[in-house]
Formats: sequence, C-alpha cells, structure tokens
Amino acid sequence: MYEPDIENAIPSLFSYITIRREYFGGFLFNPYLIGELNLDHSEYKVAEYCTGYNTAAEISSLIAKDLNIDKNSAWSILRTAIEKLNTSYAIN
Repeated sequence: MYEPDIENAIPSLFSYITIRREYFGGFLFNPYLIGELNLDHSEYKVAEYCTGYNTAAEISSLIAKDLNIDKNSAWSILRTAIEKLNTSYAIN
C-alpha cells in the first residue's frame, strides 16, 4: 500500500554491498555476513534503484513501469524488498 510518509526517503545500498544479476533475479553480498541473499526479479530491481539518488516514490514509479503493475502493488514490492535488504544490513 502507498505510504506518503516514506515517499521522500532516499534509500541507498551501503558502499560495501555488491549485487549480481542472475537468471532468477540476483544475489546480494554483504562481506560482514556469511553467505549471500537471494533476490527475486522485483527485489533485485529495487536494489538496483537504491543508489542514493532516487526517492522511494521514484523507485516505486520505476518498479510499476518496469513490471507493468499498479502503484499500490509497486509500493508493496518496494516495502517488502526494503525490509529484506534491511535485515541483511544492506540499506542505508
């Protein structure tokens, strides 16, 4: 669901985080944790857009356009992906 209180947040991956595209989406590597995090296609897209230059609202719009989905679905994907990245200490 769309959340206006976070629309101006500017998420970014920490500089030590590496993402790698794969056929299923991708991997996220955090050198301070063991193993890697599997990302599906939509989660990988969110990680790609977390550059520190895009607001959450802009990322949501980009996800909606890329996946051809409505705005509420894009916000849901964004929120889920951000929570997943946060649990791996990947997002600032």
